[in-house]
Amino acid sequence: MGRAEGGAESAKLLRAIDGLPARARGPVTALANRLDALSGIHRSASRAPSLAEFGERWDYNGDEDESGEEWEARLALGLPVEDEEGDGEEQQP
Repeated sequence: MGRAEGGAESAKLLRAIDGLPARARGPVTALANRLDALSGIHRSASRAPSLAEFGERWDYNGDEDESGEEWEARLALGLPVEDEEGDGEEQQP
């Protein structure tokens, strides 16, 4: 399974979760939406006819990961997150 399919499947699974706390619904939906958007970018890049075109399509959104949305969703769910300094230290919400 490639990145495009993996991102789309992850988004589908996130949307299928029953019983999310109200405070987590928005952040989890935002993460699912971001994963769907990224899967479209990855799908488009995979069809590029050249390496240069691949690079242009891959960098289309300027921010190729879902880390901000993931961080917000994890916080809303009460899960640990890495600190904002990026040194690998985990923080508890």
